[in-house]
Amino acid sequence: MNDQISKKDIPPVKPLKSLPLSDNFMFGAVMSDPEVCTLFLEEVLQKKIIRLAYVNSEQTIANIPGLHGIRLDVFVEDEAHNRYDIEMQARGSVYAKHLESRVRFYQSSIDRDFLTSGGAYKDLPLSYIIFVCDYDYFGRGLARYERVSSIKDCPDLPYEDGTHVIFFNTRYTVQNVSRDIREYLDYIRTNDDQMPLEGDLARTARALVHQVRNDRTMEVRYMTMQMYLDEKLKERFDEVAEIARAKGIAEGREEGREEGREEGREEGREEGREEGRQEGREEGREEGREEGTAEGKAAMLKSAICTVADTFSPKELARRFHISENFVYQILQEAGITPKL
Repeated sequence: MNDQISKKDIPPVKPLKSLPLSDNFMFGAVMSDPEVCTLFLEEVLQKKIIRLAYVNSEQTIANIPGLHGIRLDVFVEDEAHNRYDIEMQARGSVYAKHLESRVRFYQSSIDRDFLTSGGAYKDLPLSYIIFVCDYDYFGRGLARYERVSSIKDCPDLPYEDGTHVIFFNTRYTVQNVSRDIREYLDYIRTNDDQMPLEGDLARTARALVHQVRNDRTMEVRYMTMQMYLDEKLKERFDEVAEIARAKGIAEGREEGREEGREEGREEGREEGREEGRQEGREEGREEGREEGTAEGKAAMLKSAICTVADTFSPKELARRFHISENFVYQILQEAGITPKL
């Protein structure tokens, strides 16, 4: 294995003209369009939405200094002040697991944002958190999963707190959705620009995808965002490298001291304690440094691969990092990441 990994190995940016709707940038750009967003929500809720009060892509909510903020793909409020968070979740991403915990945090952040703005508990609006996943998160084959709350031992007694959570699965086997939602999920899954479409939702979304791909302003915005993310990735690479180096040195020193003490005692009995301790310390430090450096490099390699696993397939990762494809699968399996096909 070639362990000479550097920042130059960070993968190139995907061109805007090839982005599918399942990409977070494209999803945010398309779903931020009031017409598409309205069509989507009306199909999801099966009710008429008169007007969206605002549509904001990649809305950041960080209400209290020092607390972890969130970045929402699409954050919408309708005329009745009901709030909708619409998220695209790709398989293979490091965030593809524990969606229930993310929903919990997103919900509390949205409510806290409302209350911080001067609202009262009794005035909390209805809220909907909607995940569109290009994988089957719950593994039951449904196209739509919806959380329903009730009182224990009283299943007929609903617990209505105004919150709603819906998960869509593009890889469904059970079509428990309307035709328009099914076409929309199919288009996200296939990225097929030639597939026949009957409903307004998928046709409008596909037309807007083509428009975004050829929009010079959107291209500049996309490249600016990618440059920012690329810089953050490089910073993370440096951080991981420094942590691995420091850990290797610390472990090496500790192992060196321990081995030095033990060898020093043994040799000291035969040739003299002082000479044995000195030799033991020097040998232990050197061995510890070598082991620590090797472990640090391995940690850097694993972190770099996990960071870009949602962008490249195991075969491409193996080629870029000059390692075997089996080793890539081993790293992804240890990290709990589903490989990108």
